[in-house]
Amino acid sequence: MITIEPDTYFEDGIVITDYKDILIDLDVIKRSFNKRRTIANDKESLVLLKVNALSSLGQEVQDFIISDEVIKHTKAVAIVPTSKAAAIISNTFLSSSSSPYPIQVFKEIENAKDWLNSIG
Repeated sequence: MITIEPDTYFEDGIVITDYKDILIDLDVIKRSFNKRRTIANDKESLVLLKVNALSSLGQEVQDFIISDEVIKHTKAVAIVPTSKAAAIISNTFLSSSSSPYPIQVFKEIENAKDWLNSIG
């Protein structure tokens, strides 16, 4: 079995994860979170997520992203959907849940970066 990993890198004070066409589920989110922690030297970080192929964000995923461990390592999250489906799921998720850290959906990467840097 081949495991495809998202690209995760540090740029201008922001940890960016590009999920490309990877179907995002709990396992993918946990692996990318662990990579983000490593890149950020286990410190709280500003996060930009580029998403295309979201699956529905079930309860397990929602529970993980508001877990104490994730909260400790997350200052704010900007989501940039790269497809209409990902935009709909991202916006639906945001409107139906409360986040312990600032989280917002953007159409443009530069706007997302500007918002994150205003928080940083």
